[in-house]
Amino acid sequence: MLVGTAAAVLAGCATVTTAVALPARGRDVPDVAMVVAGGTGRTTAVRSGEPAFARLWQLLQATHTGTERVPEEWTVGDFPQVRLTVVWGLSGVGGRPSTNRPPGGDVAVERQDQPVVAEDGMPWVRSDPTPAVEDDDIRRHRAPRSVAAAR
Repeated sequence: MLVGTAAAVLAGCATVTTAVALPARGRDVPDVAMVVAGGTGRTTAVRSGEPAFARLWQLLQATHTGTERVPEEWTVGDFPQVRLTVVWGLSGVGGRPSTNRPPGGDVAVERQDQPVVAEDGMPWVRSDPTPAVEDDDIRRHRAPRSVAAAR
C-alpha cells in the first residue's frame, strides 16, 4: 500500500544513508521539500541533509525528467488516488528588487511529485516539472516498488 501520510514516509527515513540518496548540490538543485499528506492537508517541510529529504529524493527519483506511456484515462485526470504530494523547492532565491527583503528568504518552486499506485500494484510518480506555470506538461514514470511498500 502506498504511503498514507507524510509522517509515515518521514518515519521510515533512518534506513537510507544520506550520502547515497542526496542530490549533488548544484545551483539549481532543490534543497527543501514540502510534503503534503493527501486528504489531510498536513504539511511537513524537510531540507537537504536530513534523512527524510534523502528518502523522498531516492523514492521519487526526483531527477527523472522523462515520461512513460500510461493508460489514456490517466491523461484526462482519471488516475489513481494521490496519497502524498511533494513540492520541491530551491531556497535562497529572490530578494531585492523582486521582493522587499534581502536575498535568501524566498523559495522557488522547482517541481511537484505525486506517488500513485496503479491497479496492478505498480507504483508511479506523477510529476509536474514546473508547477508555477499553467500548462499540461505532466510526466509519469515508474517508481521503485519500495514506494508502494513504504508505510
